[in-house]
Amino acid sequence: MDHQAIAALLGLPESATDAEITHAATVLTNRARSAEEAAADADMARFAAVIPDASKPYWRGQLISNRAAALPVLESMLPLLSAAGTSSTVPAASTGHTAGGFQPAPLHNRTDAAAPPPPGSGNAGDRQPLTEADKMSRQNSAIALVLNRNRGLSHAEAFDIARTEQPGLFQ
Repeated sequence: MDHQAIAALLGLPESATDAEITHAATVLTNRARSAEEAAADADMARFAAVIPDASKPYWRGQLISNRAAALPVLESMLPLLSAAGTSSTVPAASTGHTAGGFQPAPLHNRTDAAAPPPPGSGNAGDRQPLTEADKMSRQNSAIALVLNRNRGLSHAEAFDIARTEQPGLFQ
């Protein structure tokens, strides 16, 4: 952008100096910052019932730096507050974000969980018979291992060697 276009965007005459343009840009930046802070303060007052005192500086910073992401999080906390039996006088949001349908993820006890199947097994730890695709995958892996060990073999020769090494896999 050229000098005259920047001056025109800032509402200055085309003959404005660099110092005048810098001053006008600084004034505009300060106005934007104070507007963001005022909006954050209004939101802090609106969500005072759900934000603990210890985390108010954090949430104020989040509302200033990323208001679009912070508002839905704070709004999702409102139904939890009313579900806990505490009355809240926080008005409904006018931003279009709603907390309706918020469902917390279920908590699972790790000690009750079964061990996961071995990597690459494709089944539940050999408790189920191998599917045809799993069997073929294991056969191809065995053939590839033979080919890597013995460079220069044909695929048919590697197949025969793998079949003699692991006969149960090739039945």
